[in-house]
Amino acid sequence: MLDLEGSSRAIRGYKLLPESLCRPAGIALPLLEISISIGLLVGWRPLAFALAGTALLFTFLVAQASVLIRGMEVGCGCFSSGHDADKIGLFTLARTAAFSIPLVAILLLARAGTPPASDLHGGFAPLEHLVVVNALLFLFSARQIFGNARLLHR
Repeated sequence: MLDLEGSSRAIRGYKLLPESLCRPAGIALPLLEISISIGLLVGWRPLAFALAGTALLFTFLVAQASVLIRGMEVGCGCFSSGHDADKIGLFTLARTAAFSIPLVAILLLARAGTPPASDLHGGFAPLEHLVVVNALLFLFSARQIFGNARLLHR
C-alpha cells in the first residue's frame, strides 16, 4: 500500500543524494512527516516536534531552492509522487515557507512563555491552536505514503 518507489523517485529527482540513499530516504521521509504530525497532535513534547518540523521544512526549502538555482524541472513530491506532482517554482518555495509559519510561531510563543490551555479556563491557547494546525499540514503533506489512488479503489 505504501508508494515507497514514488517517494524514492521524488527524492532522486532532486539529485542531492547519492543513489544508494534515495530509497532509504524515500522510506524514512513520509514516516518522519507522519511522526511529526502525530507528535504535534498528541501534544507530547510539542516544542521538540515543532523544532523537528521546522528543521524538516527548512531542509525542503533549501532542496527546492537548489533545484531552481540549477535550472532543473522537477516535481516537488510534496503532495504526490506521480506525474501530477507540482513542478518546483516560486509557488512551491512560498508554500513551503508558509507551512513553516505555524511552527516558527509555536517556537516563538513558547519562548515568550505563552500559558498552557489549562491556564486559560480550559480553552485552547494560541500555542495549542498552532500545534493542531501544523500537525494537520504535516499529515496533508505526508499523504503520499498512502500510495496511488488505484490501490485504494481495489
